[in-house]
Amino acid sequence: MVRGFLFLAAVAFTLIGPLVYAGPQLASDLQVGGRWVLVDDLAIKESKCTRWYYLVSTCHIEYVARGDASRVGGTLNYLVFGSWSGERARLLRSTTDPNRIGTTLGLEHMQQRVISFSVFVLMLAMFLLTMIRFGLSASRTSKPSVADLKVEESVPTAGVRSFDRRQNGGAQVT
Repeated sequence: MVRGFLFLAAVAFTLIGPLVYAGPQLASDLQVGGRWVLVDDLAIKESKCTRWYYLVSTCHIEYVARGDASRVGGTLNYLVFGSWSGERARLLRSTTDPNRIGTTLGLEHMQQRVISFSVFVLMLAMFLLTMIRFGLSASRTSKPSVADLKVEESVPTAGVRSFDRRQNGGAQVT
């Protein structure tokens, strides 16, 4: 029972994790659309891409202000099927909202990011539907129907007292 619960929790975390990791950046980039300009006042502090099981790549990019490196910058997270190894990124700023920062790498691979995100959403939805369906079928099979229940009367053995029940049906009070 515990192993099954731990397995289900691990699968749910595996499917929800990427959505939480890369979802906000993808939503921000989609909302801005194609209205970006190159940024000269920000610099990439650290760029780390990791490939998981030769299937999925995650990229974590930290940036800071060029003039004041101690000033807090921000982070960008990307997730795609495939690999971005060896590709260079430059920082971009939205023309409509200067607080939104993106990269050339993220915009060049927007279609790949949307497809990857959609696949994770579909897998999570299928997993949840399967769990709901499994739960409903288990609840239906675990409850016996009323028609299948049979009530059997127990016959008391001789010499045993039974309360609220007459032992012999022929006894009359005179």
